[in-house]
Amino acid sequence: APGGGGPWSRFALGGLMLLLMPITMMMGATFPLLVRIESEAGRSAGAALGRIAAVSTAGAVAGTLLAGFVMVEELGLAGTVHASRVTGTLVGIVAVLMSRFTARAAQQDEATTDAPPPAVVETSLGPRILAVHVFLTGFVTMLFEVCMLKLTPLVLGSSLQSSSTVLAALLAGLTLGSAAAGIAAPRLARPERVLAILPCLIGLLLFLAVPSM
Repeated sequence: APGGGGPWSRFALGGLMLLLMPITMMMGATFPLLVRIESEAGRSAGAALGRIAAVSTAGAVAGTLLAGFVMVEELGLAGTVHASRVTGTLVGIVAVLMSRFTARAAQQDEATTDAPPPAVVETSLGPRILAVHVFLTGFVTMLFEVCMLKLTPLVLGSSLQSSSTVLAALLAGLTLGSAAAGIAAPRLARPERVLAILPCLIGLLLFLAVPSM
């Protein structure tokens, strides 16, 4: 049986982990990019880390509670999964549009003034947009996690192993994504563009990962 400890169970749990890892890696990659952008805006690394961690955790708490107590009950599991897909995609689309709009405005300002560039580089997303981005990324992450914890027993059977696999995939993906982005972030010329694209890719992968929902 899927929920047992036979070869099928191990194969299914391994496949589930491989399915979830790309999504959670992209979620984890947002953190170093946000720290890089916040640091370039003139904030100390400690202040940037504290701000991002606080806002991201608040979003995660909101996503966990809303999914567990409201959305799954009112929208059903399929509706909640769809909401996580749409939210992630919309966050990315808005971030891409805001990045392009503010970058174009900055270029126009530079073209119409002879003043030297400021010592502090302002992020093209803006602090409020970044805060919303961080909050919704944490929100979608835990919304997705709650959905998978609810969905996995329906597919693989209710077991400690299946729940542990979902949690391990989330944590491993966040770890690997953060580590990879931490290496790449200092080399990126425009990290805010990558940050804007990631939620779109997350939303796309959510549609592909659970196509029958």
